[in-house]
Amino acid sequence: MRTPFDTAQRVQQRAVETVRVAISVEVERHSLIERESESLTQSVARERAVGHAVGWLTTDAWLARMRAERERLQHEARSVETRLATLRAQAAEAYGSMRVIDGAVDRHRDEMARAQEASEQGRLDDIAAARLARSRVAGR
Repeated sequence: MRTPFDTAQRVQQRAVETVRVAISVEVERHSLIERESESLTQSVARERAVGHAVGWLTTDAWLARMRAERERLQHEARSVETRLATLRAQAAEAYGSMRVIDGAVDRHRDEMARAQEASEQGRLDDIAAARLARSRVAGR
């Protein structure tokens, strides 16, 4: 049964879905950053071990570049976490709005069903009253 709220309901469902997809993208991006950071940490540990084992190999410039890369990854992770917090707040708001609209749709459908039932009952009452009137007229 169509309701006046159907369009708003579809729009809100799309908004919730859009935010859900955006959250998934940011979570995946955060996972990628964590994997890159872990890989970087392991690489630094390996290179330090090699540098110390060889003795004559200087790794200062490389280590400085890796520190800068680690800082970049940390900064990017913080910005992703900030975006995630914002998206989660948007998701909560969109979901709340969707639930309100869903409630309005349900109430409207219930009202329409009650009105239809009342109409059917009224029609049945009219038929019964007409039969009663005919039987009384025929009984005279």
